[in-house]
Amino acid sequence: MKTSTISKSLFFVFALLIYSFSLANAQDTLVFHMDFEEGSGIPMDKSSYGQSVSVEGDINYDSDAPYGSHSFFFDASAKTQIRVDGSELATTTFTLDFFFKTDTLNGGLWLINKWGESNGTDFYHRPNYGVIMHNGDGVIGGVTWDLGSGGPTGLNQRSGDESGEEMVQKGKWYNVIFVASQDTQFFQLRNVNGDILGDGGYSPQGDVATNPNQPLMIGDAHLEDDPPRNFEGFMDDIRIYNYARIESDGSYNPPNRTGTNIDDPSVNIPNELTLKQNYPNPFNPSTRITYGLPAASHVSLKVYNAAGQHVATLVDQSQSAGEHTAVWNGSEATSGVYYYTIDANGVTKTRSMTLIK
Repeated sequence: MKTSTISKSLFFVFALLIYSFSLANAQDTLVFHMDFEEGSGIPMDKSSYGQSVSVEGDINYDSDAPYGSHSFFFDASAKTQIRVDGSELATTTFTLDFFFKTDTLNGGLWLINKWGESNGTDFYHRPNYGVIMHNGDGVIGGVTWDLGSGGPTGLNQRSGDESGEEMVQKGKWYNVIFVASQDTQFFQLRNVNGDILGDGGYSPQGDVATNPNQPLMIGDAHLEDDPPRNFEGFMDDIRIYNYARIESDGSYNPPNRTGTNIDDPSVNIPNELTLKQNYPNPFNPSTRITYGLPAASHVSLKVYNAAGQHVATLVDQSQSAGEHTAVWNGSEATSGVYYYTIDANGVTKTRSMTLIK
């Protein structure tokens, strides 16, 4: 019995090492995904990496969302910003794709900024990459630190006509796409229907600088300024890939956002309640749980230990029909077998998962 238990534990450890090695070396991976569907508390990275996330300032969600049920509100007066730590985010080839709606057009506002080299006083002047609104008339663009030129490179989008839709306007949702690779960089501004409002690109002289020791900042606050300048508005469905999502003809390959307010939700609506096996499994410390709702309903998704004791509540709210994903971070739990149970519209389903530390 003891030998069998040891063998089983060694198998789980071996499987986890293989998974971790393959994931760390993957070059076509979603390395960060924040969709804000928690609706409360600190938002989580829904990618397989489970990057470390912290929030400075107030935490506020809103039902005004182009994707799913919630977006995240950045309150400039409360100096709200999100910090993400993860070495996988320092990549020379990347795709950055997210939605935003701004309440202000003040100059020098970083929406997203992967801090890079330090010049002795700050990091944001030498970014790995980022998206910035850099003056007061709605100009927005992507910025990287180009090792070939030894300086920053930027791609801006605006209209020559002050009333043009390409210029960012307050109170409207936009989709930003910023892609970089060895051969090209390009920036696109789209509306929520996927229509391209403006795009442009160029060939960089060298790779994008990388610095895995500095964080990714969302709604980056310039706290040293008086008054502080940081993003005021909403963001939703932030995705970062460690490869360029472009087709052979150079066109952008958008992520699948079925089952949202943007696309037809009927595409991905199951006929009955579904509960998929968590991924990864075994895991340490985070894992994703995907489930499908045949109709809008109140959803309860909870985690229990092997003794049947309640460990965590991942979801306890009304959700729309379609596919949803929750993340459990078991960093404070001990190794072992756990069970996750979903209850929706009077139907209950349960699966097991294994945490190995």
